[in-house]
Amino acid sequence: MKKIITLATIVTVTTLLSGCFGKTSSEADIAKIVERTLKEKPEIIIEALNAYQKKEEEKISSQQKEKVVKNIDKIRNDKHSLVMGNPDGDVTIVAFKDYRCGYCKKSWPVVQELLTKDKNVKLVLKEFPVLGPDSEISARFALASSLQSKEKYAEFYGELINHAGPWDRETLKTIATKIGLDAQKLEEDAGGQFVADALASNMALAKELNISGTPAFIIGDELVPGAIPLEAFLEIIKKQRG
Repeated sequence: MKKIITLATIVTVTTLLSGCFGKTSSEADIAKIVERTLKEKPEIIIEALNAYQKKEEEKISSQQKEKVVKNIDKIRNDKHSLVMGNPDGDVTIVAFKDYRCGYCKKSWPVVQELLTKDKNVKLVLKEFPVLGPDSEISARFALASSLQSKEKYAEFYGELINHAGPWDRETLKTIATKIGLDAQKLEEDAGGQFVADALASNMALAKELNISGTPAFIIGDELVPGAIPLEAFLEIIKKQRG
């Protein structure tokens, strides 16, 4: 991710460095220090900015990890989520996704390849419809399918994550029928309490973890926002095991 250095950050860092140039007592003094330092010793600003950003990133990462650890049971174990891979794997990957998210679709083959390469990974898929009503209805139908069969839920998931057409109820029922689900019961269950509770739980958990977009992965105790390549998955998994 590209880092953007703001003026506020420069001012903050320069203020911390102000002891090198004398005490300051006003914004005008700080502005003069910024200007003089940028002209005379820009390397000091660059080094300080790098150190400051690294410290801030480490702080955010630490806070995220604390939240993950605090909520680890809710993250990894609930009666609503679809589990794939090795249910007894030594590393758990939790994925928050939206069927209509292009990056979720692109990351799916990567996740499948990962499960093929590493037979000791547990994958937990959480419905997280953030892209509007069509995303919500697809998530509702998917969760409802689990009430008929966990195996059919996995199959339905594959169909939906690869689906590129409309997302209306009739289309979802057609897809469900094709894989052997009871489409009428599916539509009824989609509006039931089990589905409502599942979505509410996932939304609350995402809010607690500061997850607002998809895909988002929790690999072990590390939160990773966005789609990542296979090599990054393998590297993080290795670190978690080590």
